[in-house]
Amino acid sequence: MREPLRERWRKFAELVCEGASYTSAALASGYSESRARQAGSQLAKRPAVRALIDEIQRATAARNQLSVDGMIAQFRQDREDAKKDGDHNAAVRAGEAMAKIAGLWVDRNQVQVVDTRSDAELADSIDRRLRSLGLAAKVVGPDGAPADG
Repeated sequence: MREPLRERWRKFAELVCEGASYTSAALASGYSESRARQAGSQLAKRPAVRALIDEIQRATAARNQLSVDGMIAQFRQDREDAKKDGDHNAAVRAGEAMAKIAGLWVDRNQVQVVDTRSDAELADSIDRRLRSLGLAAKVVGPDGAPADG
């Protein structure tokens, strides 16, 4: 049986679906500033809240008629149109968009940071910050090897 949703859980889910971070969604849902980060993380893992987020996202996609197949088909058509028009840059960008949607293309950015902390301390700090933003990343050292200490 699905647990009953509290009103602030519902507001949290709606804000997350609008693009808010877990922390800012928790703050706007009435959680205190001192507890918002932890509350956001916990709410995002709660099955009833997760189910509501998934439900809202499915409804939004259906309402906007978004699907991976539909988006790929549109970019495929855009690519063909760009080729016919001789716009090679637009054709390449449409191809990149198709690959990204299909999960075949990942943008990677390499950042070099000068810091007095050890690699392990810096990696831990970056990982905590990314998780607070609702993101995940693999932290690597300057040599490209995992920065795990």
